[in-house]
Formats: sequence, C-alpha cells, structure tokens
Amino acid sequence: CAEYRDEAALAKLAKDLDGEREAQLEQNPRDESTRIFPISFFDPDKRWTEKELPDDGFDDTIISVDATFKDKPDSDDVAIAVISTKGPYRYLRKLVYGKLGFTALVETFKRVCEEFPEATTKLIEDKANGTALIDTLKKQIPGLVPIDPQGSKVSRAHACTIEIQTGFFLTPADEDEHPYMPFLRDQFTNFPLGRHDDAVDAVTQCLNWLRMNGSDVVQQLIAAKAEEEKARYDASQNAKAPRVNALADMLKRG
Repeated sequence: CAEYRDEAALAKLAKDLDGEREAQLEQNPRDESTRIFPISFFDPDKRWTEKELPDDGFDDTIISVDATFKDKPDSDDVAIAVISTKGPYRYLRKLVYGKLGFTALVETFKRVCEEFPEATTKLIEDKANGTALIDTLKKQIPGLVPIDPQGSKVSRAHACTIEIQTGFFLTPADEDEHPYMPFLRDQFTNFPLGRHDDAVDAVTQCLNWLRMNGSDVVQQLIAAKAEEEKARYDASQNAKAPRVNALADMLKRG
C-alpha cells in the first residue's frame, strides 16, 4: 500500500529531533562517536546571550559567503555567516541562508554588509557564483577576499573541531531571535552525510581563515584549552578503566 506521510507532523518532529533528524526520520542511524561535530559541540555552555557579549566591543567582524552554482531545487542553499571575534572567542552573530539566484545573492550580501558596517573582511569562496559576486561588487564594497579552498570539505571541517569543541566558537542562545539555529545544528551534526552543507562551509571557511591569520597568542590559548580538554578526557577514561577491568575479571571467574 502507499506510504502515508503526515508532513505537518514530520515537520514538528524534525524540529524536536533537531540534529537527530536524519538518523530518525531517514532511518540513517549515526554513531555519536563517528560525528565530526557531535551534538555536544552545541551545549548550553557554548552559547552566547546578549548580556555576555563583550562590553568594549569586538576585535573584528568577518562576513563569510558560500555561494551555490545555480538556484535549482537540488542545489545547496547560499549561506552567509557573520562571525565576530574577541580574543580567542568567535561569536556567530547571524546566518542567512536560502536558494538565491545571482541577483538576489548580490542584494542579500549588500544588506548584510550594511547591517554590519564594522565587518572589515568579507570572505567569498572563489568559485561559481562567488567569483561573479566578487567581480560585481569589488568596486563597490571594500574588503572582499577571494578564498581558494584547500583540501576536501571534510579535512577543512576537521581543522575547526578544536575551536568548537573547546568552547571558543559560540552560537546564539536565543533561538527566537536567531531561528536558523536548529538548521545550523542539523547541518553540523549530520555533516558530511547530510543533504546540504552550505552553513558548515560558510562557518568553517571563516574559522579556518581566522586560525591562519590570527595572532600567536590566540593560537596558544586555543591550544592550551585543547590540552585541558584532552587531559580531562584522559582522566575520565582512566577512572573507567578499573571498573572495566574488575568487570572483566568477574566474567572470567564466572
């Protein structure tokens, strides 16, 4: 018989499941340990609220663009991420996404630049509509930086895990004000097996650029936090070892 799908119920379930949507609705189970970006990367302690933003402003603000080839139903969305920095911390302040033709892409990008005039650098992947965007606006908007991505999407994503895992990449806590957050988590936690990865590309493009162009002090702070996280994990594993060994001995005796 024909399969019945209550689309409204599925939409609500997808929102409730958030990052587990693909595993549950698509019956494509994922082992949490195999994820590049586990759901724990988006825990409450890795979120920012308005009162937690730096009182003296940000050090820098970057706009990062991942542009699709063409506005067809099976193509990825365009993603424009705005990330501000304060010391080693990176705050995701805005994400714009959608299937945009080139004209709409130009207008949307210009509006984001107007909303964040403090953004001195605009990273645009130098491929597809990104190249055309640079050519069209290079005499109108300063700070356009063509990005020639190196390596695979997966390797570029792996390079950003330290910043996210150690809590230096912060996402908005207020999901009413920032309704893209479920979409963002869904893409990250299902990457690279999800249907779309445009938001992942836009964010990791910015994080990688910041890491390669950041100060040594910032990198030292991130590395130190990574060592703390590793030491904490190793300690937890060592604490488990005696219990595991004791259980193994009991099984042998049994």
